Amino acid sequence: MLKIALIGVGSYVFGKDMISDLLLYPDFEGSTLTLMDVDQARLDLATAYARKLVEQQGAHLRIESTTDRREAVDGADYVIISIRSGDWPPFLKDREITMKRGVEIQSDAMGVGGVFSALRHI
Repeated sequence: MLKIALIGVGSYVFGKDMISDLLLYPDFEGSTLTLMDVDQARLDLATAYARKLVEQQGAHLRIESTTDRREAVDGADYVIISIRSGDWPPFLKDREITMKRGVEIQSDAMGVGGVFSALRHI
């Protein structure tokens, strides 16, 4: 069966949405979902959420969790990444600068702030 690794699963929205969405697809029945985040507390919440959903839906999906990226991607058929490099301070600074100049609203995905966000991640 498949192994799917979610890197950065402890995010406020992405992790929960991704886990919920994956459970909608019967093709993933019997697969392993490996959750990874550098923040143990957030990882624990995402893991508990995933296990509860699997239980509630009677899904046949194995849930693993780790803070070790290499372990998470080892043998994975799919790797899905959602991270914020530098945490919140750089994001907030990008937003402050671009909003002050009236350049854009969504400073983490497009425009000037999006360029700087991409450069940090690259």
